[in-house]
Amino acid sequence: MGASFTRNIEHINFGFQATPWLETDFRYTGLEHFDPGFSVYYDRSFAMKVRLWDEDGPVPAVAIGANDLIGTGVYSGEYLVASKQFGTVDATLGIGWGRLGSTALFKNPLSVFSNSLNTRSSGFSGDLPGATAFNVLFHGPAGLFGGLAWQTPIDALDLLAEYSSDKYDFETTNGTTRRQPTQFNFGAAYKWNDNINLSLDWLYGD
Repeated sequence: MGASFTRNIEHINFGFQATPWLETDFRYTGLEHFDPGFSVYYDRSFAMKVRLWDEDGPVPAVAIGANDLIGTGVYSGEYLVASKQFGTVDATLGIGWGRLGSTALFKNPLSVFSNSLNTRSSGFSGDLPGATAFNVLFHGPAGLFGGLAWQTPIDALDLLAEYSSDKYDFETTNGTTRRQPTQFNFGAAYKWNDNINLSLDWLYGD
């Protein structure tokens, strides 16, 4: 279970390891200045991630996932991601669609199968909470995201760096947050004990 609070946005989430290869996540979000009809717009979303195979020698672990499978579509996004450990560094690289493709770095590679995959509706159905918009899955332009986590010589301290492919278009358009000046994020994480992790982060230039 976890929670995070930033300017005008609060997240409460509950993750569950359903099977050794399947992760599920339920998130409840409060967004201020998002919908003129609500002082705080509350959004519920459900996500799933399936591990396709484990890391083995030179082969990275690979997973596929989707966010906001059941919800209003505010956080709708899909991804294919690989991760690999190199000594004391964990590296991650993925391709994303929807929210995770909002940097629109390149054309949808899946469009070789159908040109219709190049187009994605907004996915936002604020009047239909709990709806599932399967017709937008893996549609639209794609973006790349990635990250590095370095296990420092200081026990339990990791330094983090990532490039995010989420531009927070919904939030900036509606005035929930200001437009992000950079997609790069940096942080430090410290495992206090088996139950508590502490982190200090520089996110989107703030």
